[in-house]
Amino acid sequence: MEPSSTVTDHDQTRPLELSDSQLLAIDVLLTGGTHRAASEAAGVARTTVTEWVNHRGVFRSELERRRYERAGEVNDRVCSLVTRSLGVIEEHFVGADRHLLEGCFVSLRGLAAVSSSFSTRQQTDVL
Repeated sequence: MEPSSTVTDHDQTRPLELSDSQLLAIDVLLTGGTHRAASEAAGVARTTVTEWVNHRGVFRSELERRRYERAGEVNDRVCSLVTRSLGVIEEHFVGADRHLLEGCFVSLRGLAAVSSSFSTRQQTDVL
């Protein structure tokens, strides 16, 4: 029985069905690169990357899996930042300038909204 994935580095696994070119394209797409940028990095035509994204199940599955993983990491970092920020605000709450506190709360509310957006999008994308 053939294994469905192989170890690459740092305990990462990759489906055997994906080529090095496809993995390079995924890396570029995950950082916000265009299909053209991904194709240049992978050494293939732009239409090839578009084909992979739109019609290749294994490629799309890996791209989405890694997007979901990355979004979870970002969400965890935002939640950690909000928690630490609240601690700092609590420590300095007594005697603090009202305008400073209002600015802090507005910023934290924005971070919480971003975090909530990631969580909601992750659940919707997976379903």
